[in-house]
Amino acid sequence: MTQAETSAAQSPPSTTRAQPLWLLAVVIWQGVVALGAVALGIGMVTGTVFSFSGIGQIIAAGLAFGAAAAAIYGIPHLLAHRNKGRSAATLLQYTLLVISAVGAFQVMEMFRGIDAVASAYRDHWSWTLVVMVGWVVYSQADRFGASEQSVARIGRWIMLAGAVVLALFLGVIPGVIEFARATRRPRGAGSDDRRCDLRHLLRTATATPGNRAVQHDRDAG
Repeated sequence: MTQAETSAAQSPPSTTRAQPLWLLAVVIWQGVVALGAVALGIGMVTGTVFSFSGIGQIIAAGLAFGAAAAAIYGIPHLLAHRNKGRSAATLLQYTLLVISAVGAFQVMEMFRGIDAVASAYRDHWSWTLVVMVGWVVYSQADRFGASEQSVARIGRWIMLAGAVVLALFLGVIPGVIEFARATRRPRGAGSDDRRCDLRHLLRTATATPGNRAVQHDRDAG
């Protein structure tokens, strides 16, 4: 092997060579994230975005600028096909996904519905034992020889029955039905427009029958 071939083999991949379209899309998205994070950080510092103050403002702005720095750091490594770029991009996108999901749940008031489900589960948790019994029966079916299939089927039905009853007590099944029905209802067609509001629908879908009346009184007030 000649010296030129050796140097070419040892040189890192060039960032100017043709890149696949999916990688260019990822790089463009990284740039968008960086610009958005910088704008968000500036907005936090100037007080035009969110109403943080003191140490909270410093932490929030620092996180925004840190996200921008991570996005910018990953761009050249992505173009050079280095693991550092993929690791930085994956970590950043996953963190942003979690933060965005929590923020969306907060805006849509999903946590209120989750609290309602947790409160109902506290009163009906014993149905979880039925599901566990069904799982034990199913997992031990091989001990019954020729009756293995029948015992396994019984275990599956016990698990299914326990899960369905628990879902009914938690209000999940009625909530999903109400959610699907309300999303098909035309806005303003002889009903309260708030029922077509996404936040109201999500609260209704996750609320138990017992506290729907309370939530309706709050909305009416």
